[in-house]
Amino acid sequence: MPESHKAQVRSNISNIKAELLGSGFIPLERNSIREIKAPALLVTGERSIPLFHYLIRDLSRLLPHSMVSEIQGASHLMHEDNPHAFNAAVFSFMTKSSVR
Repeated sequence: MPESHKAQVRSNISNIKAELLGSGFIPLERNSIREIKAPALLVTGERSIPLFHYLIRDLSRLLPHSMVSEIQGASHLMHEDNPHAFNAAVFSFMTKSSVR
């Protein structure tokens, strides 16, 4: 991870700790997620932490109209690490779905 990204993580460490050690993620009801009819683009970086890959896989199974894109050579900050691939994924999603 580039030093600039490490600095971003360090500056957000109190928020990260609160999320992971405090109340955690907002509870999501699986049946409610299944009812979402809007197209959804789920994006992760090739080097994102395993938790994010797990969440993306789980959400993709629940969302009936989802598309998953993994950005190569990128961390969770994929829009900064590989903006060309990120933009291409968004463009591809928009042209294949009814999002306009």
